[in-house]
Amino acid sequence: PAECKEMMAKHQQMMAGMKAMDSRLDQKLAAMNAATGQAKVNAMAEVINEMVKQRRDRQEKMMAMHSGMMSHMAGHMAPARSGSSGQARTNCPMMQAPTTQRTD
Repeated sequence: PAECKEMMAKHQQMMAGMKAMDSRLDQKLAAMNAATGQAKVNAMAEVINEMVKQRRDRQEKMMAMHSGMMSHMAGHMAPARSGSSGQARTNCPMMQAPTTQRTD
């Protein structure tokens, strides 16, 4: 259904956002590792500030998505509990096993 596709799109958008955050942090880490003296101290502060910001952003987004995802998945479980074949559950991309995993 359309709800399943919308939830999957939100999930993919979240994953892309996380990749972008990782990239920003990687750039700051590279700058920190290349720096010396006071520039290294400043770069370390940038890394720490970025990590704190990303942690807060991820936590906010995760909490916002959590209730929506739980409601979505519970909707798929209801047909299975009522004795149907569970077909609705198996057609939802959110209920499928993940096809990719992070490697870091």
